[in-house]
Amino acid sequence: MATATTSGHYGRHTADSYESAYFYSRGEYTDWLKGEVISALAGSSENSNASTGKRRLIDIGGGTGNFTRMILDGVPNMEAVVVDPFLEASSDFNHDNSDGTGIDNGEIQFVKAGAEDYAEITQAGTGTSTSNNETWWKRDYDQVLMKEVVHHLDASDRTNVFRGLRKGLRSRSDADTGPSVVIVTRPQLDIDYPLWSAARKVWAENQPSASDIKTDLSAAGFEEVESTIKMYPAQIQLDRWLAMVRDRFWSTFSNFSDDELEDACRLIEMEAKTDAGGIVHFEDRLVFISAK
Repeated sequence: MATATTSGHYGRHTADSYESAYFYSRGEYTDWLKGEVISALAGSSENSNASTGKRRLIDIGGGTGNFTRMILDGVPNMEAVVVDPFLEASSDFNHDNSDGTGIDNGEIQFVKAGAEDYAEITQAGTGTSTSNNETWWKRDYDQVLMKEVVHHLDASDRTNVFRGLRKGLRSRSDADTGPSVVIVTRPQLDIDYPLWSAARKVWAENQPSASDIKTDLSAAGFEEVESTIKMYPAQIQLDRWLAMVRDRFWSTFSNFSDDELEDACRLIEMEAKTDAGGIVHFEDRLVFISAK
């Protein structure tokens, strides 16, 4: 999860290899997560895009847009912009903007950029700030989703990113009841995955606590900042889990060499408690943070 390894980690993965991992491939888990995210985003709103008549969701770090599409399928009258620094050109995308950033795919547009591009920076000694909100994808949206991405932001950048995201939101009316931003992340310490001690240490060092994220949201001007933990009883073939670890499906594992991962997999194999079918059971815990 360390910032120094993020680019290399995602650079090694194709859309197919990433989406094939347990937590991202279509199935019972993603169906459950879709429902939880839709529930977290839920609320009434009178806002909409003037040209399309739809509410706009910004999905920061949305990758291939597959999960974003699941959200749109379950939420009426919504369009989305996926903002991700590791987008790759694909036959699925139609490049139709002269600046090369906007990629249109039906109700989802894709922008190759990072969360940091939203950061509002205060100029030293002047008190003025800049966040380039003239750019179309940095303004006039109604909600922001940050699913499993906030841990990639440097702690020193988070408040500025949140402040810039807040600045780009369309003005809320008294009738708006849903949150402006929903962050989905994982606990810093209380995790139940089949890992080893060194990986848990790296995880804790790079995963911000819910308390720190909530503090930064409040500092950025958000209100009614709340958090809750959702739990899912996960199960996976131990062999598949070990293959995912070797493939570094989470950036935590990018901090380890191939030999270190092999040693870790042998340790997991010895310590993991599996059922008769070779399946390991654990609880996936997700932290949902919302704010207006």
